[in-house]
Amino acid sequence: TNMSSSIPQEIQAYLRLILEVARKRKVNLYLVGGYLRDLVLRRGRPEPDLDFCLQKNAILFGRALQRPLGAGFFVLDQENGA
Repeated sequence: TNMSSSIPQEIQAYLRLILEVARKRKVNLYLVGGYLRDLVLRRGRPEPDLDFCLQKNAILFGRALQRPLGAGFFVLDQENGA
């Protein structure tokens, strides 16, 4: 089954934008967590939680996404870079 057809267009647009920023910044980025679980189990969520994993500089990358996504940004854990 093609899972990308299960991803709503709005989420696909967000993922494309995030991927574009990651490519420009040469960041290897991985979608992880609950959204993937829900996708596999075919559970739709009104507001999906997109979690990403990257090797380093997560805070800088999060700040880089703030403007293109039109989103807020706050640091959860400065010491651990989250």
